[in-house]
Amino acid sequence: MEKRPKKILVACDCSDYAGPIFEYAAQVAKGTGAQIIVVSVINEIPLGHIQRAMNIYTAFDLDTYVANLNKDNEASIHALIRATGRSDLFKKIIIKRGVPHQVLLEVIAAENADLVIMGNKGRGNLADTVVGSCARKLFHRCPVALLSVRVSE
Repeated sequence: MEKRPKKILVACDCSDYAGPIFEYAAQVAKGTGAQIIVVSVINEIPLGHIQRAMNIYTAFDLDTYVANLNKDNEASIHALIRATGRSDLFKKIIIKRGVPHQVLLEVIAAENADLVIMGNKGRGNLADTVVGSCARKLFHRCPVALLSVRVSE
């Protein structure tokens, strides 16, 4: 029996590495007839650091900062989708705030995804790591097939 994915979840951190991941996901979806759901997570951990650092500025509002990040991520995702030339394959964009691997696991379950596609590097600050920390955590916990797209400098 042949099993083809029906829903592909693409994890997007809107980094410079995201383009090849979207291209790869579009190729897989085109070949299998699957729909693509893009998920971007605004990492909760650095937000706490930003809030503490900016407490001295009365004009800083974390909620406004996060709303601006949401808008920026959404604009980046739409640009990445347009760049594939296959916007018809991308059915949904989800942007959430939280711990990336935890949010991704929640969305996988909620959306009944069959396959997750993500990069092996992201915005982490350790450039020499082979696999990013979010990818590493998902490799251990992901309940569905996980495809890591190798991206390079």
